[in-house]
Amino acid sequence: MNRIAIFAAALLLATRGSQQAFGLGGEHPRQSLESQGASCVHGYFINESDVFYHTGDAGDFNKFAAELVKRHGRKVQIVVHAGVGQAKSPWDKTNRGTPADWSVTTGPAARRFGERLDSRLVRIDLWLHGRVKQADVKFPADAEVVSITACRADD
Repeated sequence: MNRIAIFAAALLLATRGSQQAFGLGGEHPRQSLESQGASCVHGYFINESDVFYHTGDAGDFNKFAAELVKRHGRKVQIVVHAGVGQAKSPWDKTNRGTPADWSVTTGPAARRFGERLDSRLVRIDLWLHGRVKQADVKFPADAEVVSITACRADD
């Protein structure tokens, strides 16, 4: 009888832990997107991490980034990518056809590989060659620009 109870308890613990291993996630509802501002076009969450995609031009990005840095200070990292971003969730099997000019990631997914976990960290991924042009971007002084991708002068 004791062996059955121990087996049942071990099975229960194993199945509860597996939910966290596989990750709990989903799409953010419209109200969450609206709370991120008019530029937000898509968002999803996985466990304790949130990702929101935004569209706009360089002026919209500059204003957005300045406000975010003002709220979070030096905990904001900006990663610059070449090309046009796509608003998508990791489980999407097809392209949504929704371009994104920048995204905001919070939670454990915001850190770079090898960094210590800091729940206050916010990462902005910025894609150039879409509506945001490199020459028009003004990075906030208190943000850490992690990577700058070389762009052609005519873009």
